[in-house]
Amino acid sequence: MGAIDDALKGLRLNGGGGITEPNPLADARFKALIDQSLRRHWECFKTLTGRGAWFLEYGNSIMEAMFDAGVRELSRNGRDKKDGFIFPDFIEAITGPELFDRGYGPFRWVCLSGRDEDLARTDAAALECIDPNRSPQDRDNYNWIRHAGENNLVIGTRARMLYQDASGKLPLLACVETAEQRMAASPTSRIPAPSPIRFSNTARSIARATWTSSAG
Repeated sequence: MGAIDDALKGLRLNGGGGITEPNPLADARFKALIDQSLRRHWECFKTLTGRGAWFLEYGNSIMEAMFDAGVRELSRNGRDKKDGFIFPDFIEAITGPELFDRGYGPFRWVCLSGRDEDLARTDAAALECIDPNRSPQDRDNYNWIRHAGENNLVIGTRARMLYQDASGKLPLLACVETAEQRMAASPTSRIPAPSPIRFSNTARSIARATWTSSAG
């Protein structure tokens, strides 16, 4: 899934024999090769979907690039791009109807301490306040967090991400704050600086000082 919103620039950098600056003659040749490749991709997609495969675009603009390369049958209205394309993108097909349309958006937290045990504590705190019976989305959240540790499902730097609505995000914060107070009161724990947990969503970032265990 390489992004091809600027396919010509990508070819210059990755397959253009070291040419990184615009060159009208070279670019015309490269553009012809790019368009030829995109049309060949379309023939493959058409064959696979004709056999029952499900195609969707995951944010890399390949349908628009294929349309610009001359594949007009991709257009939903048969003329231009203003009504979109005949295949859905990831948001149209999955995250829109299953999450965004229901008020669920990204919610992330990162253990800046980098310690697996800190991440496990945030998992335990999150499970205390995710009700798997509230909605199918919350059931997915619950199962995802419950099994993330055993499956070593770490996103980047000891981080977790799930999709939650407004009424679910506040309890998540409250549960972690309660766990923080519990841990801070323990003689075997200390509150470090800088804060090892950072919470964020697409609208705001909320930092909370929390815990890390002392050695042993």
